[in-house]
Amino acid sequence: MASRSDGFCLVNFMPRHSLSIGFDIVLPIILGTVFVLNIMFMLLVPLVWVILFHMRSNARRDKRLPALPLFGNLVGACTFAAIVYAAASYEPTKTKLQYLGREQTFPLKRIELGELAYLTSSSNVDRQFTINFSFPDAQKLQVVHLPDETVTLQQLLDAVEHDTGMEGRFHSCGNGYSIIQGEDCCFGLNIGGTYFTEEAFDLDAYEEERFKRLNQVIP
Repeated sequence: MASRSDGFCLVNFMPRHSLSIGFDIVLPIILGTVFVLNIMFMLLVPLVWVILFHMRSNARRDKRLPALPLFGNLVGACTFAAIVYAAASYEPTKTKLQYLGREQTFPLKRIELGELAYLTSSSNVDRQFTINFSFPDAQKLQVVHLPDETVTLQQLLDAVEHDTGMEGRFHSCGNGYSIIQGEDCCFGLNIGGTYFTEEAFDLDAYEEERFKRLNQVIP
């Protein structure tokens, strides 16, 4: 049977001082949790870890212990990586998916592209999240087929992309990014086709025209 003088721990059969509960388990959990919360913390955590790692190495050297306990470092790295991976994979917290899951009701399942752009404009849905369309004015009468009158933003985007060939892209600010929430989508969703030279669709002009049509005002 091994004794303490052999340099081994009877409990876990690993070299003594090769694993620190505080530095190799608790610290990676704390730093990993902070790391995924905000982009500023993503920049600060590596610096803090390097400083603490240097302090630990000096303390181990003063005790005449190996400066780099490989097993403990691997445990710490795996613990940190597991937290980051779990946060990145956890979908309910992602801002983009929350927006894509929002529902909106339209008067018809078959709706013209111009009318769709009007109904989904920021003045009609949510001032904190804008949906902007960019397409030639001649395309405003093209019909989009929705799967139902009440659809999620994901279903709406799928229908527009399928029927018109346009693509939707979220635009975000880098300062608002975090691993746990993903991109912040603060600049909204832009739906548009490839580069075109024709006259672009004007939402304000369409809204005025729509108002006149509904009120039977002859210009």
